[in-house]
Amino acid sequence: MDMTRSTFLKTLSLAAAGCALPGGLSLAADIQTQTPPAELELLEAVRSGDTQRVEALLAKEPGLIDRALPGGGTALHAAVRAGQGAMVSFLVGKGADSNALSTDPPGFTPLRWAAEHADLATAELMVDAMVVNGADPNARQADGVSPLHAAAAAGNIEVIQALIYDGADPEARTPDGKTALQLAADREAADLLRRHRDLPRDHSTSRFAYTATGAPFVRQDTSSPLPIALIHEYVAVSHGSIARVRELLASHPGLLLTRARWDEMAVEAAAHVGNREIVEFQLERGAPLSLCTAAMMGMLDRVGALLREDPKRVRETGAHNIPLTWFPVVGGGHLEVMKALLQAGTDVNSHKRGQAALHLAARTGQLEMASLLLDRGADVNARAKTAQGVLTPLAMATQASKEEMVEMLRRRGGEG
Repeated sequence: MDMTRSTFLKTLSLAAAGCALPGGLSLAADIQTQTPPAELELLEAVRSGDTQRVEALLAKEPGLIDRALPGGGTALHAAVRAGQGAMVSFLVGKGADSNALSTDPPGFTPLRWAAEHADLATAELMVDAMVVNGADPNARQADGVSPLHAAAAAGNIEVIQALIYDGADPEARTPDGKTALQLAADREAADLLRRHRDLPRDHSTSRFAYTATGAPFVRQDTSSPLPIALIHEYVAVSHGSIARVRELLASHPGLLLTRARWDEMAVEAAAHVGNREIVEFQLERGAPLSLCTAAMMGMLDRVGALLREDPKRVRETGAHNIPLTWFPVVGGGHLEVMKALLQAGTDVNSHKRGQAALHLAARTGQLEMASLLLDRGADVNARAKTAQGVLTPLAMATQASKEEMVEMLRRRGGEG
């Protein structure tokens, strides 16, 4: 299968470049004759990592994002094949379907191909972008080999952990009866899979439990008659534009409880960026109040009640798998809420791609919060994988010119 895919990609590359193909083939001419220019242009832009060009193309024709392109899949498949991690993140953020199936070879999701990518760091970036935004880690693949099977065979520890956290089944078997453990490429991967029952898993039971008044939240049918592009706009602007949020909801009241394809509601979008005004607007109209949202808003009583009801919620995450410990920091520094979370058993070093609550506190200059986290065992030199490179809390504080924070972190052993 790998040789077939490799050969196909090589042929497509030659064709796209207008080169002669072996055996008198004329794939380039066939593609150019049979494929509309927009599809060809999108494929080229995706494979080259040109996000500006892709954005312009999608603005003209939004439906392109999930359309079959030359090469056997959608734009997301093409980005994964090309190893364009940033493009994968970009497309997912635009609503690309992470569960779409390829057409050649047929029956594979982008997540599966990402999990088996040869470069482990690129694989991690691509898998993270998809699993935290609605990709199904157990989606059936044409050959019966799951993303977790592929990650195990590649020996990618980070991807294995991410997939299991989001619900991948470690006991699933390939058609020839092998589990991920039996496919593990090395001892480290095998050891990790052998103790998979001890690995953390998402436990987001409060997400649709209650409204802000404490009344039970009545979940709505997720299939919405509203256009998906409209839903995506509503969720996107809920990160920061209250005026547009008001305008859209006034015209389309049904938007309030819709979810974007990347599995995010408007209230969750506002919560993870700390936009209190938009969160309050959504909650007043009946949006659900999750533990993460309550933590961002500093609602200590609600946080306590939700944790007492289900102690396992200490592993709850917000949109994009953002750790629970981030939310009191994003909300401006709710110390008592953070104390309550840590007292209940929330891991002070819980992170997203290495970035923990201490990184956020350092970057925003929250001295009391940073001191609390360090006193409770936060790793002063935790390494966050960011677009600017791998950064410690001290490095983030330095970049943000938070001089008092820099001094304090250095006194506590900070490096970087």
